[in-house]
Amino acid sequence: MEFLNIFIPPHLLGLGATAGLRSLSGNTSEEILEAVRNLIKEKSDFKLGDDDAVAVLDGIQEGSFLWVSINYLLGNLGKKYGETVGVIDLWISTNVLCYK
Repeated sequence: MEFLNIFIPPHLLGLGATAGLRSLSGNTSEEILEAVRNLIKEKSDFKLGDDDAVAVLDGIQEGSFLWVSINYLLGNLGKKYGETVGVIDLWISTNVLCYK
């Protein structure tokens, strides 16, 4: 957290967990999320808007962020949709498909 506080000015922060937390049983994922929320509140200058600011993404959200990230890195955002690339994410606990 000290590294973040030094190099990134404090802003409103949002964190999205992916399939690893979705796959945990019982209340384990919520306990982890609560520990992360507490760490941010106690050890950083970042602000959380509400408890949903640290949450588990559903598969559609995860795939959408992946598509945006890949196309951003390739310089494709802002181009016609047909000029972007599709993404297939095949992990053990989730399958995400984004395509053009």
